[in-house]
Amino acid sequence: MKKFLFLFAAFLTFAGGVQKANAQQSLSQATDSIKAIYEDAKKGDSMAQNQVGYWYFIGRHVHQNYEEAVKWWVLSGKQGNPYALGNLGISYQAGFGVTPDSVRAVGLLDRALKEGNTTLFPDLVSLADNGDTFYASYVGSCYKRGLGTKKNLGKAAVYYENAAEHGSISAMCELGILYRESKKPEKAYEWFAKAAKANNLTGIYYCGDMLQKGEGVAQDKEKGFNMLLRAADEGFPAAQYAVGHSYNTGDGTVRNETLGAQWMQKAANNGLARAQYALGLAYATGNGVDANFETAAAWLAVATQKGFTRQMKAAFAEGGELAGTNFAVYMRVLKAIDAKDFEEALKDIKVLSKAKLPQAKTLEALVLLDKEYKKLNVKKGIKLLQEGMKAGDPMAQYLMAKRYETGDGVEQDMTQAVGLYEKSSEAGYYRATCELGDLYFEGRGVTQDYAKAVECYKSVEALLTASAAKRLASCYENGRGGLKADKAMADKIYKMKPAEISNLFQFLPAAPAVVK
Repeated sequence: MKKFLFLFAAFLTFAGGVQKANAQQSLSQATDSIKAIYEDAKKGDSMAQNQVGYWYFIGRHVHQNYEEAVKWWVLSGKQGNPYALGNLGISYQAGFGVTPDSVRAVGLLDRALKEGNTTLFPDLVSLADNGDTFYASYVGSCYKRGLGTKKNLGKAAVYYENAAEHGSISAMCELGILYRESKKPEKAYEWFAKAAKANNLTGIYYCGDMLQKGEGVAQDKEKGFNMLLRAADEGFPAAQYAVGHSYNTGDGTVRNETLGAQWMQKAANNGLARAQYALGLAYATGNGVDANFETAAAWLAVATQKGFTRQMKAAFAEGGELAGTNFAVYMRVLKAIDAKDFEEALKDIKVLSKAKLPQAKTLEALVLLDKEYKKLNVKKGIKLLQEGMKAGDPMAQYLMAKRYETGDGVEQDMTQAVGLYEKSSEAGYYRATCELGDLYFEGRGVTQDYAKAVECYKSVEALLTASAAKRLASCYENGRGGLKADKAMADKIYKMKPAEISNLFQFLPAAPAVVK
């Protein structure tokens, strides 16, 4: 520990340089220039704050106090001082003045290097070369990313291997990924297998994937599937997607599209974009699930927001999975209603009516109930919604629940509203689930119950509406509904973008689709 403490103090940086420890000297005995630095720090000068933090760390001019050192570095770091950020990163890794937190350490070190701390990387290399496994792995990642230094995959491999040989499982996985990307599958599989032997989910997933593909190892699809299933059962999103894909194709297991959709749902709920896209297609076509156009559109919109624009364009183009489908017509109707082109919408609604789809009545009701439609007919519109409800369309149930709640066109009845929200939610309509959560959060029409609100929100977490996201974030922020207070999670949810179904309109063909 003494040796590391000496190294740590030697690597602390301020104002772009490294300061070595000197003999103890009180502030009262210090020169005017030293006193001026302290006064500047108190006034908010970030460079001075970083330097005063160093004094407290080594006990120069002041009594040694790691917590006080961190306090000054936090003040400096909040202003973006890259040297203070680097000092904080090393402090969090070592546990000086704070609870050790390697994840936070990595984030701070990354920020320091990105913000221009030019002296930090050589210091990290020295710590790595002195046998520290964490820094060996981190330096490897810097060489891989070109962060703080020039990108050098050869050096990245050297440092990753150093850390891996000393037992770092994360380094084993990073080394496996590096070798796989470098077209060295045999070496990649070797390191993944070592990580898998230590029950690491990343290692297990990659071993399963490579076994299925016969990449770097003799192909064994069944063994590969079983390894993927093992990681999927533990909640690894990429493995959940791979298991879903295997069930859909019969790759390494008996084909079962229902199970395939269930695993895609789990991966999608965990935020995996490719699973969200696949699940959207499943709901649009009824592949493994009951077709649900509203839910399909939401999942596809989320995937589009994450970059799946090329895939969406291909899906609606001639020969694509969605070309000429009832779902494509449904989306054309929504686009026409959004543009207030009601006559065009009604033309396509007739196509859906001929196909005897319950959504046709709901969509026609949307037209008739739109106040900008010249033939506005509230009575007939509500009748169509009721017919859509009887036909089992969850969107119709949701829209009628809204009207019973507000008394718009019907006698206000909150009991009816809650019941319809529940039915729509049970049928898989995410907006109804979010609305139900809002009811429990506010105590609107039901007994207020944060736990039930959280249960609703978390069941559709990837598809939260703006109001639902705000309320779930509030529950994380204040530790409500059985959740532990978690500001980081609250901030993440506050920043979530709700699914914008209108983003899909750009991919629709100009001419009416011929439904197949």
